[in-house]
Amino acid sequence: MAGTRYSGLVREEGIDAPTTESRWQAAVEADPGNHGLLAGYALFLHRLGRDPDLTEQLYERAARCEHPAPQSLVNFALFVHSVRGDTERAEALLGRAVQIGPRDAFALTTYAWFQEVMHHDVDSAEGLYERAIAADPTRADSLLRYARFLHSKRRDLQRACDAYARAIETGRAGPEDFGRFAFLLRKTGHSAEEVEAALLDGMKAHPRNAGLISEYASFLQFVRRDFDRAEASYRQALEADPHRLMTLNRYALFLATARSDPARGLELIRKALEIDPDDPTSLRCRAVLLMGSHAHPAETEAAFLQAVTADPANARLISSHAVFLEHVLGDLERSEEAHRRAIQVGGEDAHVLGAYASFLLRAEAGPDEVEEIMKRALAADMASARNVGRYALLLQTVRHDPAKAERMYLRALRMAPGQALLLARYASLLASDRGDHDAAQAMYERAIAADPNEAASLGSYAAFLEIHRQDYDAAQAMYERAIAADPNHAANLCRYASFLQNCRRDLQAAERMYKRMIAADPNHRANLEQYARFLASCGRVASASRWLARAQRVSRRRTRQT
Repeated sequence: MAGTRYSGLVREEGIDAPTTESRWQAAVEADPGNHGLLAGYALFLHRLGRDPDLTEQLYERAARCEHPAPQSLVNFALFVHSVRGDTERAEALLGRAVQIGPRDAFALTTYAWFQEVMHHDVDSAEGLYERAIAADPTRADSLLRYARFLHSKRRDLQRACDAYARAIETGRAGPEDFGRFAFLLRKTGHSAEEVEAALLDGMKAHPRNAGLISEYASFLQFVRRDFDRAEASYRQALEADPHRLMTLNRYALFLATARSDPARGLELIRKALEIDPDDPTSLRCRAVLLMGSHAHPAETEAAFLQAVTADPANARLISSHAVFLEHVLGDLERSEEAHRRAIQVGGEDAHVLGAYASFLLRAEAGPDEVEEIMKRALAADMASARNVGRYALLLQTVRHDPAKAERMYLRALRMAPGQALLLARYASLLASDRGDHDAAQAMYERAIAADPNEAASLGSYAAFLEIHRQDYDAAQAMYERAIAADPNHAANLCRYASFLQNCRRDLQAAERMYKRMIAADPNHRANLEQYARFLASCGRVASASRWLARAQRVSRRRTRQT
């Protein structure tokens, strides 16, 4: 940094800013042609945001010296850009800095950043970043800026991962850099052990950083499926920083999903909104938790609309609203409109595309259309276990290609070996398509051990026990456990109603379950048809005809607009 070797003349620990400034002033007056002092005094004022006119004069005088340092020209360029708003002049100063110091890593890195951000010239930026790293392979800020560039601009996750690794080796990486490195390790197919090691290294280097601790909690939740350790880490993160909104939001969602306690989750969201009433992420989490807690639909809808108003360009928020419109309000037309708007806003966002593909699959869209959207989701993020699992389900249930479906399930499980729903879906393939009931049961047991409260997994296992094991007592116990985990899971209510009807011959209990099924999802055509068949089997033909007519009116295929 310009002026560093003179700093001892004018700065001592504990000296206040006015005294320090007077010392800078005296030093410059004593040696008015000294480039280092001129540039150092300018940088001192620049950092304080004090007297921009004097700051500019000092930078100008330093730049007119016979041999100006590239670093001082870079600092001058940053001042001109950020304070004066003169982009053209800033670029000229950066160009001069690189010309004077063609191997100066600081100048090359800053000029690369300028080309990347101001001109969106990724080719020029990449060339300058590479020159900076060649000039100084151990300069952390060059490596970190290059890593972010490779990730965000080139979408080259492996090279970005390598650059982060080199930056971390310098010992000067920040906590957010360890978090990004761990994220990229996961996205590039590295093992869970390598991802965990990166997070633990970051926490060792920055032991009280709430962001890193929260990242580790998320890893324990979604990858390790170790909910007890995850919760302990979320609490530790909140102890480190009780006002960090991201931690409050993540912990709230954890409580709602992993602990089945949306009430506690909503309490945390209320705290987050007390800190910042307009925070879009907190508003979104509030809406999602209200939906999960089966709050009054009008209250949930109002919460979604408030969140969308606060952040209209948030594609994932709009996608969550689309799910609410489908599953809670049964408004398929508005749901599809919201899904399409989310894609328009978010572009090739894997989460948004995957959610839309699932909607189309439930809406009985053409398999080619569903597969095209699903492939776009996979192209956007090949490391998304959830979307790989969704594609496997399409191949299994619609394409009827068990061999390819199995390859996709195994691929997804390599990414997320503790994901309960993936394990259960693979178990269903082993049972129904492979006929390997022992392997299927082992997989179901893994699923339930991974998440004992995953209603869809419990319901699928209950159906396996009923159909393939014909162990009706165990099946009934599992159906009841599944419904206790989620009393409004329409598919489980339908399966249990069928079990009560056909295996237990308890028609009154079966009808109660069918009615609960319809209340949970009044617009599911196949479920309405199932209830109509039940009524017909009981000799209630007129009622059966009415429900069948209702099923025919309810189309889960959306209206296409040309």
